[in-house]
Amino acid sequence: MRKLIKFSYLFIIKFINLFCKVKPKARHMTILMTFEEDVIPLAKASIKEGYTVTLLYHPKYAHAVLNPDGKYYELFKASKKIALSNRLIIQQMRAILTSKVIVIDTYYLMLGSMKRSASQTVIQLWHATSAMKQFGLQDKHVDLNNKPLIQQYQSVYDYTDTYVVAGDYMIDIFKQSFNAHDKYFLKTGLPRLEKRCTAVTDIRSTLPNITAPYTLFVPTYREYHLDDKLRLTHDALPNLIIKAHPSDRNYQTDIIAKEIPTENLMEHADVVITDYSSLLVEAIYKGNRVYCYAPDEAQYNQERGLSKYYYNLTHKKAQTVAQLQQLMQHDIEYDIQGWVNYQTDHATQAIMAYIKEVIH
Repeated sequence: MRKLIKFSYLFIIKFINLFCKVKPKARHMTILMTFEEDVIPLAKASIKEGYTVTLLYHPKYAHAVLNPDGKYYELFKASKKIALSNRLIIQQMRAILTSKVIVIDTYYLMLGSMKRSASQTVIQLWHATSAMKQFGLQDKHVDLNNKPLIQQYQSVYDYTDTYVVAGDYMIDIFKQSFNAHDKYFLKTGLPRLEKRCTAVTDIRSTLPNITAPYTLFVPTYREYHLDDKLRLTHDALPNLIIKAHPSDRNYQTDIIAKEIPTENLMEHADVVITDYSSLLVEAIYKGNRVYCYAPDEAQYNQERGLSKYYYNLTHKKAQTVAQLQQLMQHDIEYDIQGWVNYQTDHATQAIMAYIKEVIH
């Protein structure tokens, strides 16, 4: 049934595309937002530059962009806003087809069935600093012998012209995962890693139960059940805050952390613990004390796949709670140079300079 629904969805897009005779408009950008961390700084800069910005947003951001008290309401007040909902596919397609520049932040199925003008530029601002686990064509769940499926994936990957990267490792990963050997890599770094001058109130003042320095645990998602004995719990470490991946069913985000962005929690954490998440590199780069807790490493690698870069980086890690407690008595040094060798605090500005070149 799911295959039939997907086939019908893609067929409808191709059919609509045949009759959609529109052309890209000068200075028009469309930004697709499923993850806010890199997209928002770029959106702010684009609107400030005077570009006409259309936002295609994940429904989870509806309040943020549509309600007067939403945190992005003022930013997108004058912009056209379209939810990423199947019932709005015609409006979404029109926005994309009339844009000189399209910025995306993840895999969007519909793009594989849309024709693209030679005058358009599609920029992939991937939603992670690094990649500990394999994805795309490297994902062990993908059946490489299923030619129609691989062709479908590749048609989406091929829609992108340009990949924004912070380091050489992600260039290699994109080439292997998306078969992006002939794509352009914009070596500017990522907006999410910029050190911004805006003052942020210490969030501990908003967390009544956390008065001392706290430890933040940010596990990635698993598509299988993690044995209860392997889970990190509040009993194991004092002042532990858990911020779970939204797709994971093994951990639940603590109530006090639900409304606080992960980057803010990381900023004020004394220690960050994670497993196979890209936040491992991000936390190290931002100067946190970081520890890797990987109790199910063998199973995760067997079912999903872990990259060689993960193993190279996590030379010291814990696979039991007792090992983690012992490990946390020492600081660990990590070599993340290959992940961030292009990163600067002017990444957004550099990306905007590239957009300025291609949008006219």
